[in-house]
Amino acid sequence: PVLGRYTHARAFIPRLKQLMDHYGDEEVTFYERDTTTVESLIDRLINQMDMIYFHFNNGIEYDDEDEEWIAAKKLFLNPTGWMDGGSSYGLILGGTGAQVVGIGSRTLKTSDISITNVEIYGIGNQAIEKLKFSTDDGSTRLVMFDAIDWVAVSDQIEDRTTSKYIGDAYTDLTFAVGEVVESWYFMNSLLISDAERQYVFHGDNDALEVIWQTPDEAYPYHDGCGTDIQLHS
Repeated sequence: PVLGRYTHARAFIPRLKQLMDHYGDEEVTFYERDTTTVESLIDRLINQMDMIYFHFNNGIEYDDEDEEWIAAKKLFLNPTGWMDGGSSYGLILGGTGAQVVGIGSRTLKTSDISITNVEIYGIGNQAIEKLKFSTDDGSTRLVMFDAIDWVAVSDQIEDRTTSKYIGDAYTDLTFAVGEVVESWYFMNSLLISDAERQYVFHGDNDALEVIWQTPDEAYPYHDGCGTDIQLHS
């Protein structure tokens, strides 16, 4: 009944204790929002996880007008049952590196491939697809090597010159980690670009245009899918 973000958030829990102990009083300010503390962001994420857990396991019902319940459902509830993260392959022609970081990402050192007498059939995948965003340093990603879902955490993306970061409990906390934590042991795979920081904390729409660009000159802008929430193809 839940999306991949619920798994990410649960896996985040061991880090939250250290984050609370060492950085709980640190303040962060998202664009056009009141200043908050890391402690408050942690409490909000845990509260939304609890709401989902108690709803499905204990039958607890929440007020449909409750803003935190609305936010928790948007972040964690899977209305379709389709996979929010998963990989399926018929035949992999893989280049250098792991083969689970986005369709067409691993092409290095592949060439002159011929296939004969091969039939591929019956492949199906209903993973909820996402856009994979990249910079020259690689795919931008969160602590669990998961995708940043810019579509979900922006108020709209049809007109990116007026888009605004609205965030969610999980993404807000992750960006706060990027602001206050220096330990790469803690941050794990977290890779946030300067443009992403400018958009999230300062409302810079020019920076959002940079986020939407790709390092590939042949395909300069993102215009389709290419990953799931776990940055797997």
